Amino acid sequence: MKEQGVNLLIVEEANSNSWLQKREIERWGHSVEWVECAWAALRRLRQRRFDLVLVDIYLPDCMG
Repeated sequence: MKEQGVNLLIVEEANSNSWLQKREIERWGHSVEWVECAWAALRRLRQRRFDLVLVDIYLPDCMG
């Protein structure tokens, strides 16, 4: 039986590291979505279930 990857949401402002993180995690066989602000993350969380959410504590529209 093939092991399925993790559904991951990354919430972080756009920078060069964001795209690198997304690409590398996808290479490991996981599904990655990336959004730049807290409000976009909340919208995605209402639409889809994620196994793991990584959140930057300093976002443009929310702290923490």
